[in-house]
Amino acid sequence: MHAMDDFTEEERTAVIRLLRNAIDADRYFLSDRVKTWKAALAKLDPGSVRPPPEPKPLLPPGAAPTRGGRRGQR
Repeated sequence: MHAMDDFTEEERTAVIRLLRNAIDADRYFLSDRVKTWKAALAKLDPGSVRPPPEPKPLLPPGAAPTRGGRRGQR
C-alpha cells in the first residue's frame, strides 16, 4: 500500500495544488528541488505535467540584429 492511498481526494487535490504553486513560484526552476517536486507531481497527477514554456525570441521575426546601440557613437 502506498502512502498516497491514505489521502482523501480533497487532501490529494490540496497536495497537487501546493506542488503546482511551489513550482510556479520558484525562481530557480531548473534546481534539483524543483525537479523533485515535478517528479512527485507527475506521480500524483500524470496529466498535469506541463511542458516547459517556449523561450521568447530575442528579436522580433524579420528584425535584423544591430550593432552597438548608443555606445561608442560620438
